Amino acid sequence: MRKKIVFVSHEATRTGAPILLLNILRHLREQLSYDFVVVLGKDGPIRPQFEQVAQVVTYPALLASGHFAGGLQRLGVLDRYNKSQYQKAFAFKDVEVIFSNTIVNGELVDKIRSVCQARVITYVHELAYIIQTFDPAIIQKTLQQTSLFLAGSTAVQRQLISMNVAPERVQVVPSSIPVASIAEDLAAIETDSVRFALKLAVHEQLVVAVGTADWRKGNDLFMQMAAQVALNQPHVHFAWVGVSPGTIEHLRMSYEIQHYKLEGRFHLVPVTSEYLKYIASADVFVLPSREDPFPLVVLEAAAAGKPVVCFAEAGGTPDFVGTTNGEVVPYGDITAMSSAVATLLSNHSTRQQKGANARATVQQDYNTPQVAARIARLMTLPVSW
Repeated sequence: MRKKIVFVSHEATRTGAPILLLNILRHLREQLSYDFVVVLGKDGPIRPQFEQVAQVVTYPALLASGHFAGGLQRLGVLDRYNKSQYQKAFAFKDVEVIFSNTIVNGELVDKIRSVCQARVITYVHELAYIIQTFDPAIIQKTLQQTSLFLAGSTAVQRQLISMNVAPERVQVVPSSIPVASIAEDLAAIETDSVRFALKLAVHEQLVVAVGTADWRKGNDLFMQMAAQVALNQPHVHFAWVGVSPGTIEHLRMSYEIQHYKLEGRFHLVPVTSEYLKYIASADVFVLPSREDPFPLVVLEAAAAGKPVVCFAEAGGTPDFVGTTNGEVVPYGDITAMSSAVATLLSNHSTRQQKGANARATVQQDYNTPQVAARIARLMTLPVSW
């Protein structure tokens, strides 16, 4: 019987951390002679894709629900029943490693370890703001149970060390994308049709941001930047991809579009699995996040040959962008960000060169097969900490 590795994902949504784990699993299968199990903290749309590469256990599905749970609660045995269910499901044999993807899985990992003792490796993608929004007890469990931390960026490494994790227990393993697969997807995109759908004229340019519309991601800052750039560059359009009609952020952004007089030039695109087509159609990609460990969309924009503009001291992206792959501007400085975007838009050769540099950097240092190989080596090293 082959040994197992149990991977823990907090959810199965089409968001950065679960997609990153899925991509890594696809490549680890080719590099490790282990059976894989994935435990999901929450179900979601990419569960079927996890099922293609591993046995999948969805934690909420193990628990009593509805009228049955109500009956057990009245009898005073609900907690005992649920514990027996997850302990039976988690009683995996011959587990070598529990690989937890994010710092917020401490409680779920504890449940797995109650019946399945194995060393824990935690791949951390969170920074201070997000960490502080979770129950400190859950974070503390993660810190106590983990023997090795993988940090998704140097910013995450610094964060872990600030939380009193010994530096020798932290290895930087950056976020990554499967470059060849992404390149194929990008090559198949008809950018002319995307620009036509957004009603861009041939000579007009497009600035794109992709992400959940919220305070941390900085959709409000992107809007302010757009308003400044638009004053002097009437041929530029802007698109935020990831804000759906009916949400409060859609309402807020629609209000600002009207008051900044950006109707017809600022496009609100709902959450979509086809976000790559907007990146491919852009002239410049902007990451206006106040805090972002190292989002995959930055690497995807780089793979598309787009220069990236971001804030300093806002996560892992500034280290990637540097001076060669786009522009890093002072934290929260909208005027500086507007100026950087405007300069790139007006200078074709600089824009093309920085986009080409970004693509080369991704291919060399942030390609999932190479990153997965490093993770495989770290998972199979003898324990020395």
